[in-house]
Amino acid sequence: MSETPISEDEAPNCAVCSESITALPTNRVIATTGDDGEVSYNHFCSASCESSYHT
Repeated sequence: MSETPISEDEAPNCAVCSESITALPTNRVIATTGDDGEVSYNHFCSASCESSYHT
């Protein structure tokens, strides 16, 4: 399986540090569902940013 690189313009930003996530193997995504049933996605560039988000 090959991965297609994401351009900087289309890449998501980390929810904590705002770094553009283009080719980081440590990125993480958490999906949450709101009371209205809408799904939202939070992107994190690393485990430490994800941890900071939860604290």
